[in-house]
Amino acid sequence: MTFSATNYPGALYAWAGPSGNPVSSSASFTLSNITNAQAGVYTVFIALPFCDLQASVTIDVAPLP
Repeated sequence: MTFSATNYPGALYAWAGPSGNPVSSSASFTLSNITNAQAGVYTVFIALPFCDLQASVTIDVAPLP
């Protein structure tokens, strides 16, 4: 699964995972072989010279049939 935020030149990015731990400092990143332990809310914080932005997405992991 790929997570992606708009790539603003000069911006600083900080993605946090469900436990609040940092997962990436890039505009986008990929998680492979996602497990139920990785389900939850992922939040990106974007620092720009003129403002700060924040967005979140909730990921649910369903078991294989």
